[in-house]
Amino acid sequence: MQPWSVGFDRIVERDPSLVRGWLDRILATSEDQSLRQIHNLGVCLAAAYAACDGTKAAATLRLLRHSIPVVRVLVGKERMSLYDYALFGAAETSALNPLREDVFAGAFDDAALEAAVIAAESSGIGPWLNKYVERLFASSHPEDLARGLTILGLRLFDDQSDRNLARFAGPGFLGQVTASAMKNSRRARLAQHWIERAQNASDPIDFWRFGKLAEGVADWRFAPEFENGRDGPLLDRLGEELRARLQKAAEARTEKRKKTLFGLTVPDQDLLRVLRPDQPCANAVTR
Repeated sequence: MQPWSVGFDRIVERDPSLVRGWLDRILATSEDQSLRQIHNLGVCLAAAYAACDGTKAAATLRLLRHSIPVVRVLVGKERMSLYDYALFGAAETSALNPLREDVFAGAFDDAALEAAVIAAESSGIGPWLNKYVERLFASSHPEDLARGLTILGLRLFDDQSDRNLARFAGPGFLGQVTASAMKNSRRARLAQHWIERAQNASDPIDFWRFGKLAEGVADWRFAPEFENGRDGPLLDRLGEELRARLQKAAEARTEKRKKTLFGLTVPDQDLLRVLRPDQPCANAVTR
């Protein structure tokens, strides 16, 4: 099912001046409770309006970013926050790029980084994410490099990701981060392998054996691979049960990632706020 936000682009096409007026009223709002009440509507309107005026859309999204909506909307089986779904799914405009980067820079645990990767990958802006990771790798700051490596390990994998990860293999901090990222990358490949074996299995015992092995390594990336093979001989009978188990395993993996940053034990959040006062801790705000 499409999220309820679908259709706002048609309103913008029909009467952009009306939507511009609504965004102006939102931008004139400073009271926190009012921003909470209009958060969901505001992010959808701003994302739809980005094709007309990226600057105004970005200003609205920036205002609403840290407001906590009265009703928290999660989108799709990936359970993306509505804000991330709207921001990464909006029209390509340079005005939104700093906000997209802020989502990654403001992620202070691996679960938050994973959520940002999911939003970018699911919205089809992989090329933008490629360029962002390249900029991180061009930095001389270890944190930027570690963030880029972790993102690669959490992305939908490809050969280029493996080559980039291999460049940083070795001792020290970045070596540890790389080892964790490579482990995450291998986890996705193993899950794909066992899911394919389960999908092709004709014996129920083999189906559950391979499914159990996939369950042991699955994270959010299992879903595209699972959906791509829906014509397996046993999937009509047992597929939904296996999918539910893989989903539960992926959610458990995400919970574990709340305890790490760059694959290492997550630092104290108060310390992070001192070191990065420009970026509020992602897990301090529930969208």
